[in-house]
Order: sequence, then structure tokens, then C-alpha cells
Amino acid sequence: MKTNSNQSIKIFKFIGLVTLLTIITKVVGFIREILIGINLGTNNEADFIILTLTIPTFIYLIIGGAFTTSFISIYLKLDEQAKARFLSVVNRVINVFSFTVIVALVLGYYLVPYLRSQNFTVYITAIPSIYFYIKSSFFSGILNANKKFIKSATAILLNNVLFIIILIILQIFTTSLATYAIAFLISSIIMYWYLYAEVRVEIEFQKFQFKENIFKEETTKRFLKLSLPIVLGGASTQLYALMQRLYAIKLDEGYIAAVNYASKLVLLPQGIILTGITTVIFPYLAKMVSDKDISKLKSSYVKGEKLLFYILGILSINIIVFSKEIVSLIFEYGSFDSTSTYKTALMLKFMVIGMYFSTIAAFITRYYYAYEKNNYPVIVGFFSVFVMNPLLFGILEPHVKEVSLPLSTSLSLIVQFILLKFKLKNFTGVEFIKAKVLIPRVIFISIYFISIQYMYIFLSNYTESYVLFISATLQFIFILPLVFLLKKMKILKF
Repeated sequence: MKTNSNQSIKIFKFIGLVTLLTIITKVVGFIREILIGINLGTNNEADFIILTLTIPTFIYLIIGGAFTTSFISIYLKLDEQAKARFLSVVNRVINVFSFTVIVALVLGYYLVPYLRSQNFTVYITAIPSIYFYIKSSFFSGILNANKKFIKSATAILLNNVLFIIILIILQIFTTSLATYAIAFLISSIIMYWYLYAEVRVEIEFQKFQFKENIFKEETTKRFLKLSLPIVLGGASTQLYALMQRLYAIKLDEGYIAAVNYASKLVLLPQGIILTGITTVIFPYLAKMVSDKDISKLKSSYVKGEKLLFYILGILSINIIVFSKEIVSLIFEYGSFDSTSTYKTALMLKFMVIGMYFSTIAAFITRYYYAYEKNNYPVIVGFFSVFVMNPLLFGILEPHVKEVSLPLSTSLSLIVQFILLKFKLKNFTGVEFIKAKVLIPRVIFISIYFISIQYMYIFLSNYTESYVLFISATLQFIFILPLVFLLKKMKILKF
């Protein structure tokens, strides 16, 4: 019993540290974007640089993330000798894949009219970073599988910091667009070598001489079979963002930008929390599945779901109530006027309803991945994006106009969560939420919402910064300690 308690403390310690590093990384990454904006503004050069740097990043997040998840899921279920061979197999698969993608993107320059009109030198300088990003993701997976979470989390922070430093140094000598591509490439190379050095401390790469084609290896087939659905699942998340912007074309002018700003505000806290939890918990899940420890699996899910409910529930309520003040304080400068604030706050207010369900759905998929049940989450994801979302938008748009866009997205995310949770019991034993858990949570969230709403009415006549500061202070002093006290007294058992 004591061992389980110590392990839980250790897991939460890792989650806290990884989350802290993720927050710092996100902030530094945001500063990087500000730096590009200050230097280039919103012109053709800025569009080209952002697109050029986004391509490797997108592939790193979608493809690299899929490879890493599949790798951990298989790696932790193998014996030591099989692990060494599997490492070598995956390493070669990634090398082949990276080279193929780079060649395809170079050819794409000549096939896409927009790219042909841009600077080839800048483009070709940035594209090779794809190799270093994908290999870095693989190395991070090895470190996470060996429970070296902090070292892998530090790598992206190092990458963002180095990009800023190298760019500033280069721009002392020239303001050429190539400085962005060079800084991007060099920072990815240094991140690669940093992670490679850390991996070599943990394991020894054993070089196998493959007489046969590596793609005929059973582990290769298993690895690719797991990776493809995860790639499609990651792509479905990105398609949500794309579909939102396409739907916004039907709305009044300015709502495409409003949707973009609102989604960034939702994704920032969601990304920080989800990254901190899933980065740490997934290797443990894969090991639990390998050990067939169902009781620990159920316990980890219950604790994780409860943690996400309280954190994101409280955060969502504050964003809903103070949406106007948040948007105004962050964005309302220069051309971003009160009308822009109204549109963005309206999108944010309804979009944040789906934040918890989007996060918990991503959390649940890690259990599917740990069991190598990847197909169902992909089917559910595509159903939510391509069936439920457009269907709900079509039904709601004539009646509630602009609100239909964020509301249809949030409702489709709720459907996605229900479908994922419903089938989770089949292999984990985790039951769908019971009434004795659901009813107290609904009561708690309702009381909290009413309390914050009354607080807002009392403070609404003051400035945005004052309202946010006072509300945060009052919650810290009175409301949150009360929740923890009730929990300690075991009055809150849900």
C-alpha cells in the first residue's frame, strides 16, 4: 500500500515538474512569435517565414508524436534483447521516413505556385530540420520510456531559447530572411545532439546488421500499424481548427480572426495541462498493461479524470465569466478595438465549454494507445470532425448565427468524449460515470459558477486588470481553500 502511495507521489511530482517546464516553454515560444511579428509585421515575407517554419513543426507534432507514442507502447512490453533490436529497427524506419519527407517537400517547392514565388534558399535551409525534429521526438520517447521526463521536457525549452539567441546574434550582421531559417535549423540540430547525449547515458544503441528488409520485420509492421491511426488521430485535431476557420467564412467579417484568437486562448492552458499529464502517465500506462495490472489502471484513470475535472472545470468557469476582460487585457491594442473584443469574447465564451471534454478525450485515448487499440479513437475523432461538427453547425447556424460555430465544436467534443468513455470499460474495467459521482459534480460546478457570477456582478464596473486581479485573489483566499478543506474532511468524495 505504501509502495503504491509513493509511486503516486512520484508520478504527481513528475507531472508538476513537466507542467512547469511546459509553461516556461510555451511562454518562450510565444516570445519567439512576438519577435517574428515585431521584425516582419504582417506582410508576404512574414507569411512565408511562418509557413516555412510551421511545416517542420507540424510534422514534428503529428508524425513525431505518433512515432513516439507507438514506440513507448511496444518498447515497454519487450525483454531487454528485443528492446535493443526494436530500437535499431525504429531508428532506421525514422531515418527512411525523414529522408522521404524531406525529398517530397523539396519537390513540393516546384509544384506549389505560391512557394515557387518565394526564396528557395530560405526554404531549403529550414526543411532539413524535419530530420532533427523527428529524431529528437524519438529520443524523447526513449527518455520518457526510461522515466527521464525532465530531460525530454527541457529539450523543447532549449530549442526555443536557442532560436531566439541565434536569431538576435545573426540579425546584428544582417536582416536577411535566411536568418530565421538558419536559427531554426541550428537550434534543431543542438536539440538533437542534446537528446542524443542524454539517451546514450541511459542505453547503448546496439547496431544490428539487417540482411532482410527492415520493413519485413514483425516489430516494424507492428510499429507502423500502431503509428498510422495515431497520425490520423493527431491530424483530426488539426482539422478541427481548419474546419472552424472554414465555417467562419459564412459569418460576418472578422469572425475568422476572432475564432483564431479564441482558440489560442483555449489551447494554451489545455496544452500545458495535457502535456504535463500525458507525457508522464503514458509510459506508466504501457507498463501497467504489460503487467496486466488492471487495478492500477483503473485507479490512475479515476485520479486523472478527477484532477482534470476540478482544474479545467474551475478554469473554464472563470474564462466564461471573465471572457471580455481576458480578451480586452491581452488583445485590445492598436487595431484590435472593442468590436473585436466583443467578437473574440463571444467565441471564447462558448468554445471553452468544450475544453474539458477535448482534454479528457485526449487523456482517454492514451489508454486506448497503451492497449494498442488505436483504430476506435481515430474513427470517433473523424466522426466528430466530419459528421457531428458540420451537422450541428448546419442545424444551429440559422438560429443562433455566430454562436453556432463554437457551440457546434463544443457539442461535438462532448459526443467524442461520450463515445470514447463508453467503450473504455471493455478492456480497462473503467465504468461510465455513475450518478453518485455525476450529481455531486454537477452541484459543485453549479454552485461555483453562481458564486463567480455574483462576484463578477459586484466587480463589473472596475477596469479589466482590477476585475481579474481581485477575482483571482478572492478565489485564492476563500473559495479554493474551502474546497480543499471539504475534501480533507471527506465531504467531497467525488
